[in-house]
Amino acid sequence: MEIAESRLIFDFDPKYDVMKFDECVFYSKYFKKQPHGKGIDMIAGSTEEILLIEVKNCSSFEIENRWRTANDKGKKSDGQAEESFDIEISNKVAMSISCLYGAHTKRTGCPAAADAAPYFDQLASHDIPSYDKRLIILFFLEGDFKVKTRSKAMIMKSIQDSIKKKLSWIHCKVQVVDSHTHADQYFTLKRDHT
Repeated sequence: MEIAESRLIFDFDPKYDVMKFDECVFYSKYFKKQPHGKGIDMIAGSTEEILLIEVKNCSSFEIENRWRTANDKGKKSDGQAEESFDIEISNKVAMSISCLYGAHTKRTGCPAAADAAPYFDQLASHDIPSYDKRLIILFFLEGDFKVKTRSKAMIMKSIQDSIKKKLSWIHCKVQVVDSHTHADQYFTLKRDHT
C-alpha cells in the first residue's frame, strides 16, 4: 500500500495495514479538539508489530530546521510554539496512543472510532509473538543536517536516544532513519515529483 507524506511516497510491505493517522476520522473529529492534541503521520500494523511513524522531509529547509536537531529545545515564532524534534515526536507518540485508547473506549456507539480502535486492540494484544517488537516508533528525518562537529548519523543517534529516554514509560523500540538508512525493512521509498 502506498502512502504519500511530505513529498515522499512510502510503499509498505503488504503484511501491514496502514493508515494516515492524522487524517483518520476519530482523530480529526474528536481528538484534535484536545489541547496540544497532535498525532503521528502514519500507523502500520501487522501480526508482529505496530509502527507509529512520523515523517519530516526537511530537504531544502535544513537551515531553518537545524536548531530542531538539538535536543530539549523550544522557541516561539509568529506566536507559535515550536519544539526540537525529540520533544515533538515524543509528545506526538504519547498523544497518538491516547487517541487510540480513546477510540477503543468509544468504539460502541461512535462510528468514527471504527478506523482507529483496531490499532489499539492490536497494540494491547498479547498474541504478538515477540514483546520486544510490539511497538516501533519510527521517525523518518530527511535532510542534510550535518555540521563540522557532527555527522548526520551522529545527529540521528542523538535524537533517537533522546526520544527513547522520553518514552521510557512505554516498552518500545525507537528508530530514527532517513532515505539512506531505512533499509526497506517496512517500506520502499520514492520521491513524489508532482
